[in-house]
Amino acid sequence: MKTSFKLFDFAGAPVNISLWFFLLFLFVPFSYVIAIFISVLIHELAHAYVANRSGWQVYEIRVDLFTGSASVDTNIPERDSIPVVAAGPLSNLGLAVLSLFLYAIFGQSNPLFGDFMNDFFIVNVFMFIFNILPIYPMDGGRLLKIFSF
Repeated sequence: MKTSFKLFDFAGAPVNISLWFFLLFLFVPFSYVIAIFISVLIHELAHAYVANRSGWQVYEIRVDLFTGSASVDTNIPERDSIPVVAAGPLSNLGLAVLSLFLYAIFGQSNPLFGDFMNDFFIVNVFMFIFNILPIYPMDGGRLLKIFSF
């Protein structure tokens, strides 16, 4: 039984969403599910984009229930993988800052958009903090492993 479906291709790799992701709609408010989807997708696309720009093969990008993954070439030397690993959390930090600007510009005149930007900000700050924790296999743990010769 197929448990995911393809959304599109990016950097020569399929971008898939797991059917398990849709369980979030049962337990999480709609705006948060959309914010989580966009945030996880952009986080993983950032990993894939940097890997691809560095000349490394990207095999698949996947959005799952609470996680995402970008399957890239495992032959990347650890030192060369620093920008690839850092790209994900940095994308969430950038999205959080962007949501503040968008809220300031459009949030007051459009309460629905403002509420979504608030949710989007919360999701991205959480993802940034969670992903930089020095816990392997999170991005922060992977960076700690690289830097602890």
